[in-house]
Amino acid sequence: MNSFEKFASPDGIFAGTDFWMLNGNLDSEEIKHQLCEMKEKGVYSFIARTYIGLQSDYPGPEFKSHLKTIINTAKELGMKVFLQAGYMPEHVLDLPEEYSLNYLKVYSENDDIPNDEILILQKDGFVFTEYNSKTFLDMFNTSSVDFYLYQCYENMWKEFSDEYGKTIISIWVDEPSYSESYLPYPKGFDKAFFKRWGYDITENIHKLFLDVENFKTVRYHYRKLLQDMLENAYFRMLSEWCERHGLMASGHLMHEDRLERQIARSCATMPFYRFFDIPGIDVLCGQMNWRDNPIKPDVGENYSFRDMLNTTPAQCVSAAHQMGKKHILCEMYGVATQDMTFRNQKYMFDYLAVHGINHRSVHGIFYSLHGRGKRAYPPHFNYYQPYWRDIKLMYDYVSCASSFISLGKPQAKTLVIHPLDSAYCEYTNPHLHTLPVLRILFADCVAEIRALHH
Repeated sequence: MNSFEKFASPDGIFAGTDFWMLNGNLDSEEIKHQLCEMKEKGVYSFIARTYIGLQSDYPGPEFKSHLKTIINTAKELGMKVFLQAGYMPEHVLDLPEEYSLNYLKVYSENDDIPNDEILILQKDGFVFTEYNSKTFLDMFNTSSVDFYLYQCYENMWKEFSDEYGKTIISIWVDEPSYSESYLPYPKGFDKAFFKRWGYDITENIHKLFLDVENFKTVRYHYRKLLQDMLENAYFRMLSEWCERHGLMASGHLMHEDRLERQIARSCATMPFYRFFDIPGIDVLCGQMNWRDNPIKPDVGENYSFRDMLNTTPAQCVSAAHQMGKKHILCEMYGVATQDMTFRNQKYMFDYLAVHGINHRSVHGIFYSLHGRGKRAYPPHFNYYQPYWRDIKLMYDYVSCASSFISLGKPQAKTLVIHPLDSAYCEYTNPHLHTLPVLRILFADCVAEIRALHH
């Protein structure tokens, strides 16, 4: 097949992968009806995503019966399914305390400290403690991730494993993260820290919070070790689990846009994209004046989200190209309004496609508009929309454009040094005074990438 034929008749995968939001009361006939509608309009693959308002015994027999209907119907229609994790790492049901993440907290000496918190250090008028989160998975430890993979993948979806690599082609990982309110302190971290860096972290805990002598070195060592532990436990083990089961790993991370947001919830983003077969980002909201909107020089307030629309795709696309990934995903349109016209949908996709995004993810196709559903993060794409009968025009365009931009080879003539390691030296937590410094670092990176783009 020559290039023109590939452009005119692209493979189905170039239509992207859409969020099918399973909310409301699921019904087998309605499931079949909606899938037929989606297939007719050009949907090739979808994420079977449980969502706000789902009336179900999830993940019990009733829900699994409906999921079986979804998979069987998709198989009949030639569609592909992405399964989500049984539970996201932020809230794992019945998580044993030994596998849940510990955090660091800081108090003044006069504060009342809860009985369930462990004293680590008292210094300079502050008390530093450790406490257990109860529900957040300790993604930094291999034993915890082993438990999680069995509980939320292996065991939960085992009855559908015959379709792994066939109708079910990927596991979808949506925003794995930890709490931004406190600093992670995984079990055994003190021993791992001493082995890695040769000094005691417990005697230096205060330097993660206070700008005292040598604090930048301690913060860098702390964050770098967290990054490596997270990579070798959660991301590597998840990728290997998917490979063993004939599945792709796909997903996106939490708060990809700014340095302080990455560090606060995910440690990093770029180093982890290589563990996804389809790495992705999340660019929501509907501001349409991105093309001519200048980077603001002030750092005292939060940047507008649209100011990050250069760095967010640049990080993911760069990592994906370096690792030879063929598809780079972006969630788009959600958290906007119901008046996202075809023109604006195309404009948003085109903007991201220019940056290298070739796998659109519509956010989202809502199963139901009952209850909160009609107000939850519009727009909602489904047969209840007046433009639904014509939406195949968008799918055909996206498929052709995505296929076309995938034909060439990426060219990168300029190296931009990512400032994450420098940010590690400054960061304490999202509520303290280091944020202006981080924004200056990232503003320089934004300006550089934007200049290269133009």
